[in-house]
Amino acid sequence: MHVGASRDKTIHQDGPANRKGNSPLSAEISGVIAKDTVTELARYHRVQASPGFSQAAEYIASKAKEYGPNRCRSKRFPADGQKTYYTLKSTPGLGSRTGELWETEPRRRR
Repeated sequence: MHVGASRDKTIHQDGPANRKGNSPLSAEISGVIAKDTVTELARYHRVQASPGFSQAAEYIASKAKEYGPNRCRSKRFPADGQKTYYTLKSTPGLGSRTGELWETEPRRRR
Protein backbone atom coordinates (compact mmCIF):
# COMPACT_ATOMS: atom_id res chain seq x y z
CA MET A 1 0.00 0.00 0.00
CA HIS A 2 1.35 3.43 -0.95
CA VAL A 3 1.07 6.06 1.77
CA GLY A 4 2.15 9.67 1.29
CA ALA A 5 1.68 12.92 -0.52
CA SER A 6 3.05 14.07 -3.82
CA ARG A 7 4.90 17.37 -4.24
CA ASP A 8 1.64 19.19 -5.00
CA LYS A 9 0.16 17.92 -1.70
CA THR A 10 -2.43 15.76 -3.50
CA ILE A 11 -3.08 12.69 -1.40
CA HIS A 12 -2.96 9.32 -3.11
CA GLN A 13 -6.19 7.31 -3.00
CA ASP A 14 -4.87 4.88 -0.42
CA GLY A 15 -3.06 7.58 1.58
CA PRO A 16 -3.53 8.41 5.25
CA ALA A 17 -6.32 10.94 4.64
CA ASN A 18 -8.58 8.11 3.52
CA ARG A 19 -8.11 6.11 6.70
CA LYS A 20 -10.99 6.44 9.11
CA GLY A 21 -10.34 8.74 12.06
CA ASN A 22 -7.17 10.47 10.80
CA SER A 23 -6.84 14.23 11.06
CA PRO A 24 -6.23 16.52 8.07
CA LEU A 25 -2.66 16.99 9.35
CA SER A 26 -1.86 13.34 8.72
CA ALA A 27 -2.59 13.97 5.04
CA GLU A 28 0.24 16.53 4.95
CA ILE A 29 2.94 14.35 6.48
CA SER A 30 5.50 13.81 3.76
CA GLY A 31 9.22 13.22 3.53
CA VAL A 32 9.28 15.28 0.34
CA ILE A 33 7.71 18.29 2.06
CA ALA A 34 10.13 17.94 4.99
CA LYS A 35 13.13 17.75 2.63
CA ASP A 36 11.91 20.77 0.66
CA THR A 37 11.59 22.74 3.91
CA VAL A 38 15.12 21.84 5.01
CA THR A 39 16.44 22.73 1.54
CA GLU A 40 14.77 26.14 1.72
CA LEU A 41 16.05 26.83 5.26
CA ALA A 42 19.58 25.94 4.14
CA ARG A 43 19.48 28.93 1.80
CA TYR A 44 19.57 31.33 4.77
CA HIS A 45 22.62 32.14 6.84
CA ARG A 46 20.96 31.55 10.22
CA VAL A 47 23.43 32.96 12.74
CA GLN A 48 21.56 34.29 15.78
CA ALA A 49 20.29 37.84 15.36
CA SER A 50 21.16 37.94 11.65
CA PRO A 51 18.94 38.95 8.73
CA GLY A 52 19.03 35.32 7.52
CA PHE A 53 17.72 34.11 10.88
CA SER A 54 14.77 36.50 10.55
CA GLN A 55 14.14 35.42 6.95
CA ALA A 56 14.11 31.77 7.97
CA ALA A 57 11.63 32.54 10.76
CA GLU A 58 9.42 34.43 8.30
CA TYR A 59 9.55 31.45 5.91
CA ILE A 60 8.43 29.04 8.64
CA ALA A 61 5.64 31.43 9.69
CA SER A 62 4.42 31.68 6.08
CA LYS A 63 4.38 27.88 5.75
CA ALA A 64 2.45 27.56 9.02
CA LYS A 65 -0.16 30.04 7.74
CA GLU A 66 -0.72 27.84 4.67
CA TYR A 67 -1.99 25.07 6.94
CA GLY A 68 -4.80 26.90 8.60
CA PRO A 69 -5.89 29.81 10.74
CA ASN A 70 -3.15 32.30 11.46
CA ARG A 71 -2.12 31.23 14.95
CA CYS A 72 1.58 31.66 14.25
CA ARG A 73 3.24 34.66 15.87
CA SER A 74 6.80 35.94 15.62
CA LYS A 75 8.47 37.66 18.51
CA ARG A 76 11.58 39.79 18.37
CA PHE A 77 13.95 40.28 21.25
CA PRO A 78 16.84 42.72 21.64
CA ALA A 79 20.15 41.23 20.53
CA ASP A 80 22.69 43.82 21.55
CA GLY A 81 25.28 41.71 23.33
CA GLN A 82 24.19 43.22 26.67
CA LYS A 83 20.68 41.92 27.30
CA THR A 84 20.60 38.64 29.23
CA TYR A 85 17.91 36.00 28.77
CA TYR A 86 17.90 33.69 31.78
CA THR A 87 21.65 32.99 32.02
CA LEU A 88 22.55 33.58 28.37
CA LYS A 89 23.82 36.95 27.19
CA SER A 90 22.29 37.87 23.84
CA THR A 91 24.38 37.65 20.70
CA PRO A 92 24.97 41.01 19.01
CA GLY A 93 23.12 41.38 15.73
CA LEU A 94 25.14 40.32 12.73
CA GLY A 95 24.77 41.42 9.16
CA SER A 96 27.24 42.08 6.39
CA ARG A 97 26.67 43.75 3.08
CA THR A 98 30.24 43.75 1.78
CA GLY A 99 33.39 41.79 2.32
CA GLU A 100 36.84 41.03 0.95
CA LEU A 101 38.52 37.80 0.01
CA TRP A 102 42.29 37.64 0.33
CA GLU A 103 44.55 34.92 -0.94
CA THR A 104 47.27 34.28 1.64
CA GLU A 105 49.25 31.51 -0.05
CA PRO A 106 51.26 31.03 -2.16
CA ARG A 107 51.42 34.85 -2.01
CA ARG A 108 49.29 37.46 -0.30
CA ARG A 109 46.94 39.28 -2.67
CA ARG A 110 43.36 40.46 -3.08
